[in-house]
Amino acid sequence: MSEYPQARDSFSSKYVGSIPHLDHLNYNIWCPNVRVHLEAIKGYRIVTGDLVPPELLPDASNNQAVLDYHVLEAKVKGFLLATCSLPARRYLAGIESAREMWSILKDRFDSTVSTKGRLAIRKQFQSTRPVPGQPLSHFISTLHALQYQLTGTEHAIDDETFKDHLLVSLPASYSTLVEIIHERESSITVAEVIHKIQQAEITKASKDSHSESVSPWSTGTSQPLHGVGLVSSQMPERSR
Repeated sequence: MSEYPQARDSFSSKYVGSIPHLDHLNYNIWCPNVRVHLEAIKGYRIVTGDLVPPELLPDASNNQAVLDYHVLEAKVKGFLLATCSLPARRYLAGIESAREMWSILKDRFDSTVSTKGRLAIRKQFQSTRPVPGQPLSHFISTLHALQYQLTGTEHAIDDETFKDHLLVSLPASYSTLVEIIHERESSITVAEVIHKIQQAEITKASKDSHSESVSPWSTGTSQPLHGVGLVSSQMPERSR
């Protein structure tokens, strides 16, 4: 069994907890968590290039130091692969250096390094909508991930913008809630809005489930059949 059990969409680190697998939305979340783990295992200086492999001396007196470096680099490479989504891993195929792997992941997934990349993230935020059939928590998590990527930049998404986009993107079945928030509770925080949406979603799911269970056509509900099981209220006349 792995030292750090791995969930389906995340890597479980004993130093920082759950690290979401790297994808095109979460580099700014992935990177600081991965850095803490690498620092804890003394491997961060390998990916930055500050720690380089020692050359084996002619008398092999530093043989153990050389072996220790390569063992540590192997752990770093394995950890980077384990924290990547499948699309991210494809960029690392055939890469043997931990430093090069780190550099490739930054170049491919850190969209905030350029103005064009930041604008693309902002545009993606504005165009993101709930996916029919999926819980609204998926939609909200995606918005949070995009907002986080732009934190501290000139294209940062403030809470009011986040709240407005969240409300305007909700399905029509939430229109009453949206009206109430706009008309009576416009000053509430993003966290409070999300809580109200989650409560409304739970209530809606409960009502939908109840409606299905009491449907007259539900499985197991008896329906009278014409001419079957009906008893006449009049006794048949005897023949005279």
